[in-house]
Amino acid sequence: MIGRRQAVGVLAASLAAAGLGVAVALAASGGLDPSFGTGGTTVFERPTSTFPTPVDLLPGGKIVAVSTSNGVITVSRHLSSGAPDPTFGGGAAVTIHPEGSPSASALAVQSDGKLILVGFRNVNEGKGEVAMVWRLKADGGSGAPNDALDPTFGTGGAVELNTFTFTVGSAVAVQPDGKIVVAGRGFNTTGPNTVVVWRLTTGGPLDTSFDTDGIAGISDTKEDAVNAIALQPDGKIVLAGSTELASSPPDAVVWRLKANGGPGATNGALDPTFDADGQADVDSGGHEVATGVALQPDGKIVLVGNTDSGPLGNDAMAWRLKANGAPENTTNDALDSTFDTDGAASIGGGGVFARAAAVALQPDGKVLVAGERMIGANPRSAVIWRLAANGGAGEVNGALDPTFGTGGAATVNAGSSASAGAIALQPDRRIVAAGSGLGQNLLLFRVLGDPFALNVAKAGTGSGSVQSSPPGINCGTACSGPFDDGAGVTLTASAAAGSAFAGWSGGGCSGAGSCALTMSADQTVTATFNAIAPVPLSPRPTKATISALGESNSIFAVGPSSTRLTGQTSARRHRRGTVFSFRLDQAATVKIAIQTKARGRRVGRICRAESRSLRHKPRCTRTITIATLTRLAHPMLNKVPFSGRIAGKALRPGRYQATFTARGSAGASPPQALSFTIVRR
Repeated sequence: MIGRRQAVGVLAASLAAAGLGVAVALAASGGLDPSFGTGGTTVFERPTSTFPTPVDLLPGGKIVAVSTSNGVITVSRHLSSGAPDPTFGGGAAVTIHPEGSPSASALAVQSDGKLILVGFRNVNEGKGEVAMVWRLKADGGSGAPNDALDPTFGTGGAVELNTFTFTVGSAVAVQPDGKIVVAGRGFNTTGPNTVVVWRLTTGGPLDTSFDTDGIAGISDTKEDAVNAIALQPDGKIVLAGSTELASSPPDAVVWRLKANGGPGATNGALDPTFDADGQADVDSGGHEVATGVALQPDGKIVLVGNTDSGPLGNDAMAWRLKANGAPENTTNDALDSTFDTDGAASIGGGGVFARAAAVALQPDGKVLVAGERMIGANPRSAVIWRLAANGGAGEVNGALDPTFGTGGAATVNAGSSASAGAIALQPDRRIVAAGSGLGQNLLLFRVLGDPFALNVAKAGTGSGSVQSSPPGINCGTACSGPFDDGAGVTLTASAAAGSAFAGWSGGGCSGAGSCALTMSADQTVTATFNAIAPVPLSPRPTKATISALGESNSIFAVGPSSTRLTGQTSARRHRRGTVFSFRLDQAATVKIAIQTKARGRRVGRICRAESRSLRHKPRCTRTITIATLTRLAHPMLNKVPFSGRIAGKALRPGRYQATFTARGSAGASPPQALSFTIVRR
């Protein structure tokens, strides 16, 4: 009999961005997440022993765990910390226990948050099994037994699929249009297993637009089993499991079905554009089974599973198939040789028993595998392996990524033994796994993913640099760097000469101080530097300039001090006094030195006044300043009357000169002179 009656653990990890993780000091990629449960693990007193335990994603940032024991299915919802969520089902958990000792083995989540469970229950007093599909309310209902079932689905929240006497549902996926695709297997009283795919409408009835009656059968007249399902973007259905060919142990197998099935005949739904007949077999030399499947963006198919004939015995395996298989339609022809040199990567080691149960793909193409391993006589450990995107060079464990955990593996030991059968990748790159531990109780644990990239952008009209603590950013030159999940990073900005730091944006940072952030996703922070506007400089002061120097009379007679010098003519026709005029380019103090010439004797470079003692010295002419007139002048044409008197005393007739200097803020201007002659009246 194919149906299993052991307890089952099923995990769904919610991938909403909010609320995932707690800001604590965390370890590197592959280390247990201390913000989850106790040191990264949570064990519930709820028996679960079926291996593997599938995983799916639930909206809302929380984790749903499903287990079966003693004919009761228990569904509990947990916060992202691993703690029970008291808002689900009136108390964190709900139960389903219809007749027939039900068991749930697969889970999918609708876009509205309702949960789809797939499994089976016994009928006819244990003489048969019927595949079951249950749909639960998004909030879990009141918490009363069976109240979580959605009455708008099937009959009281359940749909029976009794295609064969013994029928078991083992995998489920929800299409974008809400239709539900279920895969399983079944047989009547005799004969080999037949793989079956059912498609249900959103309300639960079979969808007759699929394979004419909603049911597609696949059989090669040998023992076939399906363990996993994936939907291509074009609606085609990919199944993974095992097939047993004549005179050989079972092989891992992939089937691909047309999006709407076929004409209703057995194998009519198989897609002939995949490996010529819709089926690709994988044989690694012994008994192989595929337990998980994932689709790359380029359409290539990643399988994980197990073989008993690996390089070191019981090995976990990862295979990659070409997107459309191969036209030869022979065993292993579909394997992609660009992965681990031959399309198959083995995981094991000396004295190591390894088994894979589930797979997830990182955005960078690296492969996450959940399973278990046992080294020597030690207890089994739950394990997550990470493989390089294109595997390795073909050797055992050569595909393992050494940057993850220890040698490519993150392990959990819980009591006497532990296993992982479910895996989900959160948007923050943390990895949730489910399995069993501590006497087959339900085990949840979470490990950290890859470091996050912190990018610094610079904006503004100025320039500067940004440094990080811990080191990693020196921008300047290195404006991005990796930091571990949960790491605290402080950025400091330094403006260059002639610039000022204006502030931060992005990463939750603002203001002009330091930027402190916690790495829980790739982040970009912008530092804005603005050029400092130059302070306008006052014009450099210049010396005053005298121009347009003139006089109204160059020959004149001394006038009375009280006389206005207006060019009046005496009886002897000599004008009395004069008017000096000049123009300035700025306000300045103008000094007018009234000077005359006198004979002297030269002593060295100095012309001294004549005296008896110097009569033997050479003669010279010296300038004598009689008086200095001072006036505050303006940047305009200025006029200064001069009567020919100094302090009321008339100058003697003779030749004189008036020397003008203007002193402004920058000093005195070069002297300029006018000559005049005073005559008798």
